[in-house]
Amino acid sequence: MAGDDPRGDLLAAFQCQYGALLGYMMRRLGNSDDARELVQELGVRLSMAGSGQARPANPRAYLFAIARNMIVDHLREHRQKRQVFVAQDGDDLPEPETLACADVLDRHLHREALQEVARTLQALPQRTREVFLLHRIEGIGHDELAARYGVTRSTIEREVIRATDRMHRALGHWRGDAPGGPAERGRKRRSLQALLGMLVLGVGAGGAAWQSQRESRVEWRQAWRNPQRWAQPHGLPDGSQIVLDAGSAAEIVFDAGRRHVRLLHGSVWFDVAHAPERPFVVDLADVRVTVLGTRFAVESERTAQENGWIEVHVDSGRVAVAPRGWRAWLGSQQEVVLGAAQRLRIVPGQPWQAAPAQAGAAEQVAPWRDGRIGFSRVPLKDAVHRLARYHGRAVQVDEAVAALPVSGDVRLDRVEDWLRALPTALPVELRETATGFAIDARTIPARPLG
Repeated sequence: MAGDDPRGDLLAAFQCQYGALLGYMMRRLGNSDDARELVQELGVRLSMAGSGQARPANPRAYLFAIARNMIVDHLREHRQKRQVFVAQDGDDLPEPETLACADVLDRHLHREALQEVARTLQALPQRTREVFLLHRIEGIGHDELAARYGVTRSTIEREVIRATDRMHRALGHWRGDAPGGPAERGRKRRSLQALLGMLVLGVGAGGAAWQSQRESRVEWRQAWRNPQRWAQPHGLPDGSQIVLDAGSAAEIVFDAGRRHVRLLHGSVWFDVAHAPERPFVVDLADVRVTVLGTRFAVESERTAQENGWIEVHVDSGRVAVAPRGWRAWLGSQQEVVLGAAQRLRIVPGQPWQAAPAQAGAAEQVAPWRDGRIGFSRVPLKDAVHRLARYHGRAVQVDEAVAALPVSGDVRLDRVEDWLRALPTALPVELRETATGFAIDARTIPARPLG
């Protein structure tokens, strides 16, 4: 799974840091075209890297170190190209447009190749497409896929081979290749993996995302992290308001065409100013929320590397929730539009289904803004994990009682009082440890004999 593979961690970090990396390269190079090309190349390198590499202690610093080296190599290569064309004996220098032709052609061919991959993926049967992408991009093994789909391992192997052959044939036909030997097949495998890497980054959907990238000057950028134990409000330049929950982090970029929020972890409440000409988009892991004019909250106990859940809860207005990146190509989940008082809870492996509108939505959306959280038959382990943002002591929950249902409201300034009261409501015992608390199953005293 991606959580056991450093490559998956780096790809997730790359998605979160994409805007920062692009801005960094644009400032160093002074050329937005070159910066975009280098950022895309960095993403392809990450997608093609071997899974045996060491896990970096700081993925963000690691990515920026690679970016810095790529900038140095790019500038060095550019200088060498200029030296090749230095005029000698009165020769004329080639026009800049002549030097740029090869780069323009390469970009055009790359877009066409992405479009061919997209068309071929779309033509595959749904299960074959899902199995192929889950295996080739997320690295899920044949045995796990067989168990997930209730088929034999050999069936999964056949579908992966069938999809791979279909992709190779499509790319070969597009290139006009003649059948080749092992070296040629190896080149095709590397080429296909690179293009699939673009799908991981969410830029290969029929080439549309690539083509939609436009020269947009960043107007405003900000990153907020809230290490405190209470909510923090922030105002945005367009008049929108956001509130960051404790233990949450988000990055916001405004340009001429879009207002973009990356929720790195935690929960955020939004009150979005109406500006239909400049959409407001929130990305988290493999989910995208597009605002259609609204007040809403995005809650998360999930990252790109682990299981968990994401919840979108609308106070007023509407939002559209859709899978993003390569997962949009699985075809197993379509966009869901939520209206006022509706919520959608997203759990990996389960179909998306919006809950019906409920009365009292304003009181239910992001209640942590008012210093409380309500639970309704939530597993004890999940409730304890959710409340960990609001107190500084570790809590261990015995697996024997982890699934016990918890209901009721909790004041966020009195989480420890709630923990100490658990034995009065559940068959558990609470004991203090060196670092915090442990919740165990209640022991039943032995009855005396006789």
